[in-house]
Amino acid sequence: GQQGPPTNANSGQVFNYNGSWTANGNQPFSQVSQGAVGPQTASFFIGGQEPPYTAGQTGYFYDGSSWTTAPGTTVNPHYAAGTTGSQTSAIIFGGQIQPSPGSSAATELYNGTAWTVVNSLGGVRYNQTHAGNETATSAISAGGSQRPGSPSYTNTVETWNGTVWTAAASMATVRNYGSGFGASGASMVAAGGYTSWNVGITTAEKFSGGVGTTTFTIG
Repeated sequence: GQQGPPTNANSGQVFNYNGSWTANGNQPFSQVSQGAVGPQTASFFIGGQEPPYTAGQTGYFYDGSSWTTAPGTTVNPHYAAGTTGSQTSAIIFGGQIQPSPGSSAATELYNGTAWTVVNSLGGVRYNQTHAGNETATSAISAGGSQRPGSPSYTNTVETWNGTVWTAAASMATVRNYGSGFGASGASMVAAGGYTSWNVGITTAEKFSGGVGTTTFTIG
């Protein structure tokens, strides 16, 4: 993650949770906003922002105590992208392009050995709320920002069926930096985030069967 002022430096510290938090060394990299899939003892970290302000393609496996190098994405750097899956089957989509500010619609699939570029999202975005299953055959991308610098937040929703992205019902609320919870592209809760620059929200929406509905308030 990223430390706060005055340094704002990237941090590689690792903490494991088992009822309480325990420091567990450092990552072999110092990246922010990288994609992450899998449980604590079989995680896969992909991409992120590498110093100095460059979107990365590097991959790492984590077994709960140690790190090993994993296959990086093929041609597309992914920073603040959507991810879901496992160490043997994963998908990464969208993200911010650095050092030249821009955003991406690129999608790549991992088959346990290598990454392959597949059908792109219908539009560019990053920082989107996302969820999906462990086999990367079902995923959802909701909201996010369409461009950096002068953010254009969106409520657009797309679902992934293992082959292509399809437009779905938009969220009721424009939402950037939201949190997503769900096990497939057919059902997800999108919570929190920002509706505009530095304007946070405490609402949550449930996506089910193509319908996004504000269901409750957080906190």
